[in-house]
Amino acid sequence: MKISVIVTCHNGREYILEALRSLDSQTFRDFEVIVVKNYVDDKIDRYIEDRGFTNVLDTNVKLGHKAAAGLRNSRGEIITFLDDDDMYQAHRLERLAKVFEDPRVTYFHNDAILVDENGRTMVQAEPVEETSRVRDEEKRVKLKYLDDKRAGFNNSSIAVRRELVERYLGEINNINISLDNFIFFSALCNSGDVVTTDSRLTFYRIHASNSSFSNASFTAWVERNIQVLPRYMEDLEIMLKLFRGCFIERKLRTGFLWSKRILALLSRINNSPNKVTLQLADLSSSPSAKQFLVTSAFLTAQYFPNTLGRYLLKRIYTREMKRRTKIFKLERA
Repeated sequence: MKISVIVTCHNGREYILEALRSLDSQTFRDFEVIVVKNYVDDKIDRYIEDRGFTNVLDTNVKLGHKAAAGLRNSRGEIITFLDDDDMYQAHRLERLAKVFEDPRVTYFHNDAILVDENGRTMVQAEPVEETSRVRDEEKRVKLKYLDDKRAGFNNSSIAVRRELVERYLGEINNINISLDNFIFFSALCNSGDVVTTDSRLTFYRIHASNSSFSNASFTAWVERNIQVLPRYMEDLEIMLKLFRGCFIERKLRTGFLWSKRILALLSRINNSPNKVTLQLADLSSSPSAKQFLVTSAFLTAQYFPNTLGRYLLKRIYTREMKRRTKIFKLERA
């Protein structure tokens, strides 16, 4: 069984050699590496060439475009990803090979060790070691369980059978940022079992440039979401079209509406020239009575951005910072 590791990188030079060095120490050796980046760098390119890795130049800003380019240049039965600022534990690929020995498994996700900009391990609560398997017929009823496990989070923690991602190569090509979500939802909407483990097989780096920077100020949070949310909503539109009729459709619609609500307020308090406006039609598209009431509040707040709008956004910001701390299991002294 050959594993293909697709390393994606856009402008990132600072950490990529650390990511690639983590592949040198893998205990499982039947794997190939495809590095897809948008620049030429003598030192990095020499490292890639010396190890026989495939070096692909792709200047498209979309993460999915780079992933698709990597897929087209790969041969492995199992596909896994590595972001340029993350790293693998030495036994990660060995663990993948064992999991995918069972032909019924189509998707795998592992937990991660958090490291800072300098590669130092951050303080985390001790995990309860657990590996679980959600069978194909259980996916609908265990969706919340998989959400709680963050089974669709972090490209560097995901592995999947080749035939699943090849089926959606055209759609992957157009994904802006939400590659991990897309692959996870693809696995849910197709046959096959999902395996998750709390074993921390990936090093996930938290720094000011990535979307999981949990100590961002309110101003930084506003600026980042104004940049990220439109691209995320484009990704959700692709998924809504592709997975219509699948049991995750409601979850996708809720995510799209939630993003639109926030962006409607953000674009006003930041005086963005491209304002997003909630309409009365968004009320009728609310998937539940609770969502209807929330959408009503946001629809009203967009006309009072500096009072009610800012108040709602600060509440969302505070809740999100607490949620990220909980998700990453960070302990506070």
